[in-house]
Amino acid sequence: MSSKRTSIAIDADTKDVLDWSMKREKTKNFSKHTQKLLEKFHGEEWPQLLKHARVDLLICEKHGELYTLICKDCEVALCPRCMIEPHQDHQLQFFCRKHQIGYQTTCMLCEVDRWEGIVDIPMITADELRKEMENCICIDVRGDSEWKEGHLPGSYHVKWVDIRLRNSDGYKNLMNLVKEHRNKRWIFISQGNIKEAKPTGSARGWLSAADLKTMHRLENVACLDGGWVNFHSKYKEIVEDHRSNGSCQICEFHG
Repeated sequence: MSSKRTSIAIDADTKDVLDWSMKREKTKNFSKHTQKLLEKFHGEEWPQLLKHARVDLLICEKHGELYTLICKDCEVALCPRCMIEPHQDHQLQFFCRKHQIGYQTTCMLCEVDRWEGIVDIPMITADELRKEMENCICIDVRGDSEWKEGHLPGSYHVKWVDIRLRNSDGYKNLMNLVKEHRNKRWIFISQGNIKEAKPTGSARGWLSAADLKTMHRLENVACLDGGWVNFHSKYKEIVEDHRSNGSCQICEFHG
């Protein structure tokens, strides 16, 4: 018999049947083959099954109800019957079931999903930004506390919350930059996910680039892949206004 393709912890008989089934269907990827089997069993396509699973599985173990809130300080999801009192002084946000993250007014990852395929925003690496940083306009869309922990020399701080508020000082400053540097290369920087070995996530940066490209017709825009976390973890020696003791939450996690 051919070598086993499966690697999950199941009994030998089941693995034999799965390998036989994969060979019969000429499928080499175990995950894709399992998806096909589940689609046939449930009579629905994979995106719909995934939606069902995410909704049905995200249920409070104590009360059996769906999560509606998340405490960012404790990293705990809460259902309508959970006690909120212990978290009253913490950062409470609504809970996005699809992406399993908190949000205040709208989930940015959901918004990125809606725009992807409609607006093309290239991603650049930290190494590419290091080479280009002196010849481009870098817009840092992080919050005030994130910015104060450290930022890229020569970058402009325009908070994400200001970019869509036409009366805000941040928006007015951004429009002045657009008038002055419309034809230059623009790089948008958001925070990224700190608590991952390989920094990911650039939702605020991606959406900011999409806004400037669609609303203000900036053509040469890009987003920093992995956000500021990725850049800072590689080039912390050039960080400006690094926290006074030479460290920050990114340094504490990534070393």
